[in-house]
Amino acid sequence: MTFRPQMLAVMALLLLTACVTPARLPLWRSTDAAPGTRTAMRVFFATDRVASSAPAGSPEYLAQPYGKQVYFDRANTLSFGAATGTIARRATSLGPCEPGWWPQEVVPGAVKPRFPLRSLSPLAGGDFYSALEREVDRLATAPAAPCHEAGALTRPARRVILYVHGFNDAFDEAAGNAAQLAYDLEIRAAPVFFSWPTQQSLVEYTRDRTYSERAGPLLKELIAGIVDKVKPDEFYLIAHSLGTRITLQALSELSVERSERFVPLTALVLYAPDLDTLIFQRIFMDSLPRFARRTSVYANTHDIALSVSRRVNGGYALGDFDGAPFTGPTFHTIDVGPVRQSRLNHSGFEDSPLITRQIQADLLGTPISERPCLCRLSAQGNGAINPTGKEPFYRIAVGALACPFDSKIYASRPDTPACPAQP
Repeated sequence: MTFRPQMLAVMALLLLTACVTPARLPLWRSTDAAPGTRTAMRVFFATDRVASSAPAGSPEYLAQPYGKQVYFDRANTLSFGAATGTIARRATSLGPCEPGWWPQEVVPGAVKPRFPLRSLSPLAGGDFYSALEREVDRLATAPAAPCHEAGALTRPARRVILYVHGFNDAFDEAAGNAAQLAYDLEIRAAPVFFSWPTQQSLVEYTRDRTYSERAGPLLKELIAGIVDKVKPDEFYLIAHSLGTRITLQALSELSVERSERFVPLTALVLYAPDLDTLIFQRIFMDSLPRFARRTSVYANTHDIALSVSRRVNGGYALGDFDGAPFTGPTFHTIDVGPVRQSRLNHSGFEDSPLITRQIQADLLGTPISERPCLCRLSAQGNGAINPTGKEPFYRIAVGALACPFDSKIYASRPDTPACPAQP
């Protein structure tokens, strides 16, 4: 039996998961919530996954309503719907105050998975956009909880937040991430996610890359539909891993088809982008202002999945670097290496308040130079192997005096360079 280099790299990744991947961070900020309090949320979706053959509404169907089936000779078609589930109250981001935009309830005992689906309603395209528009209007007029201090993302406005998942994520995982992000970011926005048919296996990376690229035109259709039919005042998009490839391609094609004044997104967040750095530089970087009013890139010195992608694909991904990340004038780059994450340090970012607070600042448009918990570093002269830009980058400064989080829990990794003393 002959092993290809790609297979050897993936096998190495599997071995590393046992000894390198850290556990999820413990929660340390207390709330006044009763034990078992959960939030019931409605999340909208578009997908080119094939629906389950299990009876609609059955436990088997709700456990995995859309699977990983693909057609070898044709593209999957786009389906729409809305899913309702519950998430645990998140002490790490909200403290004692809760948004009053979704109902709260007490569910005794442990609840698994993180976002158990209670119902799922397939919708025709026109019905999907009408239902999404009604939810956007509802959230724009819903009152906040009395104790909540209104910020820019909590004031009444018609908002949509779209999440595009990455490699190896199942449909229900994407639904949970979309709900968790909308909740933890304290944003009064209707959550939507786009789900493409990952094969849900660490050894199927190459297939996932192919199927993500097939889904690009359908993601473009979804973005255009939200812009044209829902017409939100603010539209935010968070793309993860391989999802960043199809996101940039969809936005690029959409911008070519539309007027030069057409900027569909308020903010674009590329988290752990699995896209070749040189391709990004040559094709997408200069066009980012046509995609969004502001763009941020999150990279990681300890991203095991992207280090394997480097060996499989023969180049550095935008979210991967040795020494210093890629930077540029049309976006800012944040190194999240000091923050311990789950799952190969490639995902789990929605569980860290240190990261979600920075994403929240991205959505708000807070200047990067004015944010706590970051230190400014030069992209030059750091012994970087991959190409770097001329702009500085920023690193999360875990344990810094200005950082409002518990340094005993969110301690710096010993293998990550500390932030230098600030002048």
